[in-house]
Amino acid sequence: GRHGESAAVFSYGVAETLDAVVGLPVQFVRPSAPEEARTLAGVADTALELKWRFIQRGGVSLALKPGLTVTTGDEERGFGAGRSNYRLAALASASRGKAEAHANVGYVRNDNVFDERVDLWHASLAAAYSLPLFKLALNASLDSDPDPARRGLPATAVLGAIVPLGGVVDVDLGWRTGLGPDRTEQAFLAGLTTRF
Repeated sequence: GRHGESAAVFSYGVAETLDAVVGLPVQFVRPSAPEEARTLAGVADTALELKWRFIQRGGVSLALKPGLTVTTGDEERGFGAGRSNYRLAALASASRGKAEAHANVGYVRNDNVFDERVDLWHASLAAAYSLPLFKLALNASLDSDPDPARRGLPATAVLGAIVPLGGVVDVDLGWRTGLGPDRTEQAFLAGLTTRF
């Protein structure tokens, strides 16, 4: 079927090098079976995270991002894992002039009621370049497959653009595709960032 997600993410600078982040997602599922053509919508699990930048010198920064997922979704309807989870990510960023590079590696404890793989890993590399009217970004990532019957690391690529509007609002548009012969996932991405 088709799947979509809309998420409100609130980030607050607790200190100069520490941000608190709360993610409140809503998921949309439309089954492929004709007799179940009704679209379902529901609140998914809430994410609570801290982002600590422990090194920031010049254009280079290193950060750790621990997180907790709280079971606020209805797993019986397919919204959420049914159990709380934790995660930890290490982030590195570098910028010089109009160019940026980012690298992330992380672990997610995916405890769930769906017999999915419990230990999930993620790694990604991204590059961005600022043009006169927008910023162009390219991201490639490898993730553990939550399906325990599959082997290998699913790879995806995202091509996107970030358009600043007035200095306090950014509009993000992107396209994500699975990489490899057996990966047919396609997704269109859109976001809005407001700073206050």
